Amino acid sequence: SELFPRSLENNNHKAHIGLLLSFLKLFEHVQFDLNKFSKKHIDYYYNQVLRQEKKKIDSLETFVYAETDPNRDEIFTPKGTVVLAGQYEEGLPFKFQLKNDLRANSLKISFLSTIYASRNKLFDFDSKFSLVTSIYHKIIADNIDEVQQFNTNTASFSALGSEQDFLTKFESNMDKANIGFMISSHVFKLSSSERKIKLILEFLPSSIFLFSDLIVDIVENTKLSELDIFNKIFSKAFDISYTTSEGWHPIKDYVIIPPIDWSSGRIEINMNLSSLDPGFIGFNKKNHQLNINSDYPVIRFNLNQDNFYNAFSFLSVLELSKIEIKVQVSKLKNFKIFAGGQMVDSNSEFNFFGPTPRLGNKLYLCCEELFNKKIEFLKIKWEYSNLPSGFKNLQEYYENYGNDISDTSFKYELTALSDFRYSGNENSQSVFPLFEIDEQNKTSKFSTLELSNLNFLTIKPNYKLRNGEIQRFSNKLETGILRFELKSPSSGFGVDLYPIVSTKLLTEKVLNPKNNDEDKIVQPPYVPKVDHLELNYSTSTTIYFTDKDRRQNNNKVEDKVLSYSPYGIEEIFSKQLFTKNNLFYKFPNEGEFVIGFNSEKSFSEFSILFEIIKSNNASYDFSNDISWYYTSHQGWKSLEKENILFDKTHNLLTTGIISFKAPSDFSSNSGILKKGDYYLKACSKDRADQFGLIKSVRTNAVKIIEIIPSEDVTRKNTIKANSVDGFENRINGITLLKQPFSSRIPGIIESDNDYYLRISHLLRHKNRPVTFWDYENFIIHNFNWISHVRCLQINSQAKKTNVQIMCFKKIEEHQNVEEVMLSIDEMNQIKNYLNKYISPFVKIEFVNAIFEELWIKCKLKFKNVSVGNGIQKFNQDFFEFICSWSFSYNQSTQSIPKRIKKIDIIKFVKEREYIEFVTGISFIHLSRNAENKISVYDSAVMENDHEEYIYIGTNRSVFVPRNAHNLEIIQRNDYHAPEPTDFNELLIGGSFALVSEETKKVTKNRTKKSTNSDSNMNSIFTLDI
Repeated sequence: SELFPRSLENNNHKAHIGLLLSFLKLFEHVQFDLNKFSKKHIDYYYNQVLRQEKKKIDSLETFVYAETDPNRDEIFTPKGTVVLAGQYEEGLPFKFQLKNDLRANSLKISFLSTIYASRNKLFDFDSKFSLVTSIYHKIIADNIDEVQQFNTNTASFSALGSEQDFLTKFESNMDKANIGFMISSHVFKLSSSERKIKLILEFLPSSIFLFSDLIVDIVENTKLSELDIFNKIFSKAFDISYTTSEGWHPIKDYVIIPPIDWSSGRIEINMNLSSLDPGFIGFNKKNHQLNINSDYPVIRFNLNQDNFYNAFSFLSVLELSKIEIKVQVSKLKNFKIFAGGQMVDSNSEFNFFGPTPRLGNKLYLCCEELFNKKIEFLKIKWEYSNLPSGFKNLQEYYENYGNDISDTSFKYELTALSDFRYSGNENSQSVFPLFEIDEQNKTSKFSTLELSNLNFLTIKPNYKLRNGEIQRFSNKLETGILRFELKSPSSGFGVDLYPIVSTKLLTEKVLNPKNNDEDKIVQPPYVPKVDHLELNYSTSTTIYFTDKDRRQNNNKVEDKVLSYSPYGIEEIFSKQLFTKNNLFYKFPNEGEFVIGFNSEKSFSEFSILFEIIKSNNASYDFSNDISWYYTSHQGWKSLEKENILFDKTHNLLTTGIISFKAPSDFSSNSGILKKGDYYLKACSKDRADQFGLIKSVRTNAVKIIEIIPSEDVTRKNTIKANSVDGFENRINGITLLKQPFSSRIPGIIESDNDYYLRISHLLRHKNRPVTFWDYENFIIHNFNWISHVRCLQINSQAKKTNVQIMCFKKIEEHQNVEEVMLSIDEMNQIKNYLNKYISPFVKIEFVNAIFEELWIKCKLKFKNVSVGNGIQKFNQDFFEFICSWSFSYNQSTQSIPKRIKKIDIIKFVKEREYIEFVTGISFIHLSRNAENKISVYDSAVMENDHEEYIYIGTNRSVFVPRNAHNLEIIQRNDYHAPEPTDFNELLIGGSFALVSEETKKVTKNRTKKSTNSDSNMNSIFTLDI
């Protein structure tokens, strides 16, 4: 075969061989013409005799968006305005027109993010409640430039988030959301020391009962104690940190204590910090990188979502009544000592009352920490480093002074500088002994001052005073100093008395040498030196949330409680306002998609173009209902239906435009996310990961449609991206009109084979359908958006209908299989057209298919793929295996199977290249019969083993798998027999969903045993619907 073509390229043939080869080459044209004889004949008959022609391509449609002059107000461009997009091959202008009115404005998208609250049922929490496993968040773009960058790259994201629990770190496309609460309080002004902080959260009884129900439910299913379950959930529930000069510092030593009595509603969080941990510092936006308006230190409680039990499900139901903060500080050494107006080094020993301690000498202890909060208990402890050696006590030491001086003679007065003056009264409780005597009547080297009542000091806390603020001593200081003043004895420590007494004793020795006691010596004045001075104190504050107790809050402080989530930081309590009593943002929806806008001008309407591709997670039974919300001064508000002018995306399932009318209270100062931006969010209660993947998002968008010229031109079947030149007539204020992506092909020009088939069918039924075959092909050829038609046999004599017809619409890969169903309008459109051509005695009825679910139950192990991706790929492959008809157009209706071989399903599962080992394969089929009963068939039941096929329940039924397969991941390649499905595994009464809305009302009490079924198979039980 290679020699002959090669010889043709050779120019050295002999003459007669060359003539032969030339003849053979020329004969190819005759041969080709002869082979086309039948085609020419049929073309002549169809085109010339019957005057038929191929179907023409529909008008092209595509999307454009406008960029406007930012200084212009809203620009209105009416429907029908002409747009130019190049030329046809013949040179005529290629024109389009606006399909809708366009109101262009300066609105630009400035923010895109998604949130997904996973309640993965593959986790066995031993709870009947739907517990949150993780909450995920992804910021796609955080400003206008990032949005533009996203629109031009190849990235895409799941519109309302997607499941991440079984994805690896490299496969995951969302992050665990930062969720938690923060408390900013004046009592957190704590320097380095031994600190114990007790946070007592007291909740409303109604909410604590819900909380306890969640725990008791797990207790009943696991047989563990309530304390065990509580510790399992909350032992590592938070990542706690606080503000320091170096940023956020973690608190690793903490414990959460359950209520002793659940009716009390008290949960304690006890935190311990050592002297090695840095001191608290007031919040600083630059240093701590959060947008909080507070000068007080902050403790942050970030929810730890890496635990098996996510504490969010339990804590989110709680409603606060009050928060009590108790602080105990010990071994505090962050203070300054002043004596004689000079600072004394407190890290080494120092003279308590100076080098010459006289009556009235003073020591000043500067500690802002004692004055910027209300102190409930104070303990000052110090150690004397130079007690006289060789003496039992000071009474012995001063025995020869003759003034009857003892240890109890030495007293000091304690006063406090507050409001620019020292307060205290020596006739009250402000005078204290300087020394302590132990049980052996010895002077103790330690001295302690304990005050459980500090009212005598009349300290007015200065809540704005910062730790370390006072750097030097001054008489102009307002507060922050404790003053120790020596009040007795009157001779002080004998500094002035010593020379007198010693001279007198020396004189006596000289004058009366015989009476002189040589051992009698006057000791020099004792100058007390102090080492290791430390402070201990306790303080507390309470924040009330209930209306009846809120007046008890201290309005002089700026304490705040803040809740944070992907929507930003919200003040739920401050001196100025009180918004709610929940510590956590509640995530009522499974998925949320947030769009932020920025606009310098007002606007009344806006349109958004979403470029969407199909999600691989799509399943037929999910509810594609979306609720829209917008930001107002009161926060998120539901967007009324009349504010959605139209939605061509079919709830974010396909590429299209959503046009909105701006609500009157649409606010850019809602306190949500960034100030100055408007926000919309789309929410779905369930199956959020089944929505489309968003490829790009643009404002000022409109759909344009081709204007087909009256002249004969060569039509185009697509228009490539960026082909649009602009408006035919310039529109003032619109600076640019862009086509972001190519048009989708509306319909390929009819092929020769399709043309011949359509005309041959037309000749058969002569545009007058009679048989079922006629009806099916007549509808397919006259409605190019129909893919399959099935005429159903009517057996009932009572029915007035002669023909029952079931149709399926064409869908593209980005669409959900549920969209093959016809709406009432579409049914009426076909019915009205059909009635023009059929016998008036024929009564037709259009029905939609009944989807019958098919599940796989098995134990398996994946290879070379993560569990999450493996499950997703299996769901997709099994759907394509069962529903291959859904994307196959103009095929025989028999391509929709009425039965499936069980061995084919088993073979399909075993042949997956990403499954390393599989065992225990069985399948569950839920079918309906003519009486609208659902039969549940389980191949693992022994009585069903002889069945070779699985059959549909009715002639209207279609097998459609749902992504709820019971796939158990195993680690060892051990054989397991197929296990019958338990009733509870069907999740009836919970999240179990069948074809119709009514099915959701099924409960276990309505289940009955069934010994027979109208279907061709055995069933384990039947549900009456």
